[in-house]
Amino acid sequence: MIYKLNILIDKAGLKRGILVNPITLMIYAVICFIIAFYFTYSILGIFLLSIIASIPALFIPTLILSMIREHNSKKIEKTILDLLLQLKNFTKINNDIVYAFNQVKTINPLQRHINTFVVELNSGIKFEKAVENIKEKFDYKAIKTVFSNIEYCYLYGGDFTKLMDKSYKMISKIQTEKASRIQETKSARIVLRHINNTGFIYIY
Repeated sequence: MIYKLNILIDKAGLKRGILVNPITLMIYAVICFIIAFYFTYSILGIFLLSIIASIPALFIPTLILSMIREHNSKKIEKTILDLLLQLKNFTKINNDIVYAFNQVKTINPLQRHINTFVVELNSGIKFEKAVENIKEKFDYKAIKTVFSNIEYCYLYGGDFTKLMDKSYKMISKIQTEKASRIQETKSARIVLRHINNTGFIYIY
């Protein structure tokens, strides 16, 4: 439970501390439950029913974190191409991916995750372990794949500049196709809505 809450906090891009950690999240959940129970009981006046009705309030803190996580995942998706371009440029200097990660500048929470990744490497943690740690912080599958490829290239040798270039082209293509599908879906909905409004067909 605590492990899962730690992962959720990381994916939400929040820094763990006194106010944000698995224990305080559980405390916040209990507080939400008590508040919900107080108001529910004041309205219903039935103890057991008020408890049952207040149970969903326990999930409010994790729901908020999940919403933040989703928002950050979209931010990272929009930023990854810039990150890859920076890594490509910096690895042209000496094909040193650790040096490249030390130089990149991006937005939080991605920057914070990268900083932690670099600190772990500098503290003596094995490269593959540091890669697994940072991958756990992401929901976006494409960036997980990038780090897996970086790990392979680091362990077995390879040209990081070429890897970043191929990754950039691959993800750019994926994002373009995704945007195209979204636009096609929006266009189809507009057409169906128009048909519905004109009375030719009823859309549920």
